[in-house]
Amino acid sequence: MIENLKKIAAGAGLCAVALLSLGAADRPPYEFVEEVYEVQAGDTLEGIGKMFIQKNTYGEREIREFIDGIKQENPWLLSRDAVAGDKLTICYWVKGDTK
Repeated sequence: MIENLKKIAAGAGLCAVALLSLGAADRPPYEFVEEVYEVQAGDTLEGIGKMFIQKNTYGEREIREFIDGIKQENPWLLSRDAVAGDKLTICYWVKGDTK
């Protein structure tokens, strides 16, 4: 009886380790980054977009689509241009640790 309980406990332990390992393997190989950028005098949305799109290292993105993403995160940009002192939330993806 005790021998059977030891086998069941050992089997349950192996199952737990296997399930934990699966969770680690399911993690995506990328990380979502959100930054706040303060607009400087002379900045344009296109220039800011070009600066931040270079940080996006997980998959290629088109600049117009990236700028549209900045506008979605900062909806007031739909009705006016960014001016010095504005704080923009800018999001992008970077490759994560794939270990």
